[in-house]
Amino acid sequence: MSLRIRFVSTHLGHVRGGAEINDLTLGAEFSKMGHDVSYITIGNDSANLSNGVKTLGVDCPYAYDLSYSVPEPLGKIIRHLNEELFIHRIHQDTREPLSEADIVYATGRPVLSRLRKLTDSPFVYTVRGRVNPLYDRYLKRADGLVFWGGCDEEYEDKSILSIPNRTIDPGIDPDTFCPQELSDGDKPEYATNESTVLTFSGRLEPVKQIDNIIEAVSRLESEFDLTLVILGDGSQRSKLEELADSIVDETPIHFTGRVEHDSIPTHLNASDVFILASAMENHPIALKEAIACGTYSVAPAIGRIPQIVSEDTGYVYEDNTTKGLTAALQEILSNNRHKRRSRRERSVQFADWNDAADKIINLFKQLQ
Repeated sequence: MSLRIRFVSTHLGHVRGGAEINDLTLGAEFSKMGHDVSYITIGNDSANLSNGVKTLGVDCPYAYDLSYSVPEPLGKIIRHLNEELFIHRIHQDTREPLSEADIVYATGRPVLSRLRKLTDSPFVYTVRGRVNPLYDRYLKRADGLVFWGGCDEEYEDKSILSIPNRTIDPGIDPDTFCPQELSDGDKPEYATNESTVLTFSGRLEPVKQIDNIIEAVSRLESEFDLTLVILGDGSQRSKLEELADSIVDETPIHFTGRVEHDSIPTHLNASDVFILASAMENHPIALKEAIACGTYSVAPAIGRIPQIVSEDTGYVYEDNTTKGLTAALQEILSNNRHKRRSRRERSVQFADWNDAADKIINLFKQLQ
């Protein structure tokens, strides 16, 4: 049975973090399975977002970049108002795609559950971590919940857990994210010398604490020959570039900007160590992609990271500060931990997207 599935998210037209790649890949998998999929997001509908999946643009400014460039709590107020405007514009102009849907799949902040009243069809909300308990009332409006990466363990309210749900591990494409032998001609220019390449991949936003990575490199550059590569873009890019210019003396730092997802495996395979330094994470896809490529990975002990990173694949540090990251990198580089195994020995094959899509479609059909 083919389903008309409508994704709703404020971010899909503007951001390519792990959550957005997750949603775009999942939508493409649903489409391959024969379902009618479209995305409803801030932006225009002149271009498809993913493998031919339709986009229904909502005429609304995208204020998140602005919100992250101003002090809190003003930033939170701007984000809240942006979400309210997005919901209001859907009420005004985009009601029909929701009312005609077989499934509405909302991904983002729980306040999107207010769109529930626009459709008689099942409304499913996707949960990627423990939201503020003040928002639990929005979760309770959903007909179904998709808990990503085991975050259901963080919920104790039985009225939430009694809602039909599925727990899904984020998938990756095992054919794309895998160990590769790169020739000199295939390697990025930064990887052609003898220095140790450290790489971050993700959104350049405050929660990712990329400033901690840059500061750690500045503390270690007198001891080690390093190159730092920062894959991605975001509201903090100019601030991070200024920070790098002001505190890093000799280490080359490459801000690549937004990188097509299919190109990321080349960068990961050209890297010696992948670094994550986020203040908050649930089940980070970027980390799983690095480990699948066999890139030694260092990350803080938050969310599900301790379950993802083993002693064979990387290093988990407890003190999630610049000092803690610096100490972790010093231990790794001083003892050549990243060289003890080959990429193929370190590589882990995670679940792919077919399995995740099947489980979610089964939930959708249960709700019909």
